[in-house]
Amino acid sequence: MVNLHVATITGEETVLEQAAVEAFKISLRGELLCPDDAGYDNTRKVYNGMIDRRPQLIATSVQCPILLCRVCSIPYTRQGCSGTGRVIL
Repeated sequence: MVNLHVATITGEETVLEQAAVEAFKISLRGELLCPDDAGYDNTRKVYNGMIDRRPQLIATSVQCPILLCRVCSIPYTRQGCSGTGRVIL
């Protein structure tokens, strides 16, 4: 994986460095999937077949990713309910 260029909620571009993403991955209880990872395509699918998004990261743990997104002002989508869902960055 290389540094990720992502848009913030204000539309500005920011960079998530590879080392920061790896440290974040270690801190998760669940998985952090990148486009090259096995299971990425299956995990990113939603029930509406008209939607075909390709997020930079998918976290299967919910709490930590939301905090990361809020701190870095990165938009995210939460799928599922309670603590069992996924966060798509």
